[in-house]
Amino acid sequence: MTATEGAGNYAADFSAGAGWHGLMLRNQRRYRPEDWKVYSDLGADVILVDVIPASPAAKVGIKSGAWVALCNQRTLEAFDAEREPVGTAVVVKYFHPRTGWQHVTLTLTARPKAKRAPRRGNRARIAFVEAGAIVTRTERPRWLGLLCYASFLSPAARLLGTFLVNVAVRNDGWTQQWSLGRLVRDLGISRATVQRSIRELQQAGFLRFSSGRHVRQNNSYAMTWPIQRERGNVFHLPRPTAEPSP
Repeated sequence: MTATEGAGNYAADFSAGAGWHGLMLRNQRRYRPEDWKVYSDLGADVILVDVIPASPAAKVGIKSGAWVALCNQRTLEAFDAEREPVGTAVVVKYFHPRTGWQHVTLTLTARPKAKRAPRRGNRARIAFVEAGAIVTRTERPRWLGLLCYASFLSPAARLLGTFLVNVAVRNDGWTQQWSLGRLVRDLGISRATVQRSIRELQQAGFLRFSSGRHVRQNNSYAMTWPIQRERGNVFHLPRPTAEPSP
């Protein structure tokens, strides 16, 4: 097997069978000048590998930067094509610049399952705050300042609140009727994200929501001032009073 044939994908494990050894082909783009010298000295029947930590190969002392020559008297590529089962003993002959030629025996194990990313449902809970007076057009700048300061809200919730108060709010504070589908299209976010953002704004006292499903109409929204209940709560402020005229 030539170095060109063995270029492959660094992220792909050679072992595609039931048994797993933890040896990964190193992409030629990651070769250093000294790697090419070792390859030239050893010949074409060796494969430069990286070793996954805690894998069977790592447990028997094979380290990244090793050049694998044989696995059970076959090349690594031919061995992997056989798809040997879990529990198979494998004698590996390899060369490492620090230790020279070595013979070790490893046992194939089941490939570990990939760890899943944590679910996004584990968000911090938002304390319930009562919705107060409805925000009118002239009060929009102050309300937006308060919304931007509410860092406990998700970016999508702040986006929805900003959109509704800037685009849809009427003089009396209530918005035009908007369907969920139209909000999805206008904001470019998913339907589930819009629904979650509505719940967040309601929970934090920024929104009154009236569903039009049962009367076959679009939903209605009113942006509101959260009512401050506890002293020292800097997020939930009462509706500001009008400034005295000069």
